[in-house]
Amino acid sequence: MAKNMPHFFNIKQNYYISTNYKVLYSLLYSQPSLQVAAKISMAIHTYLNRFTPFHLRCHFLLVRDPYKRLVSFYKDKFRQQPLHKWLTYDELQICQRLFCPYIQINPYSSPADIREKLLSVSFTQFINLLPQVYHLDDHLRPQTRLTMMFFHGIPIGSIKFERILKVESSDDMAYLQDELSIGLSKKYNNTDKILLPNPWSPALRAVVNNLYQADFEAFNYEMRTV
Repeated sequence: MAKNMPHFFNIKQNYYISTNYKVLYSLLYSQPSLQVAAKISMAIHTYLNRFTPFHLRCHFLLVRDPYKRLVSFYKDKFRQQPLHKWLTYDELQICQRLFCPYIQINPYSSPADIREKLLSVSFTQFINLLPQVYHLDDHLRPQTRLTMMFFHGIPIGSIKFERILKVESSDDMAYLQDELSIGLSKKYNNTDKILLPNPWSPALRAVVNNLYQADFEAFNYEMRTV
């Protein structure tokens, strides 16, 4: 499996579904029919491999448009959380701490200072910092990483997916609900109410296109320049 990436297993229907932390992770985590299988070892987990090896099981992948995924991350980590929570440095998520050295937040910063500095990060600054940090956390890594199996951090093969499901596709979301028994009635960690008008410029698109080119190509998302 991709190291530390979110994988879920449905025992009753005998399938896996894999996703990224910014692609309906909270919703999948809340499903009583799914068990988290994020940190199991491919080689030694006897329970899940007892009948059929992991790579031969029915497996689905849930993906999201790279641009929308990053907008959602920014709204959540640099707007929604700071506005609604007073956070100490230790309470910040790892994906937030990655940006701290670049915005003068340290372990001794007060919650008020942390809030102010997180909120001061513009979308432009966030995108321009991505090349330094995107590869260090699963919230930001390319989704194509989910297509690979790893053992102790070393890629050992690829996963064949029964179907790749896009969050933006109504047909795929209907399949997720009707065929895979995933309830979609309740939204989790929703950032839709946070307004971010026209955040993109050609320069910002270029940064994202370079970092996530594999995602655009593998999952047939449109790569934009303006």
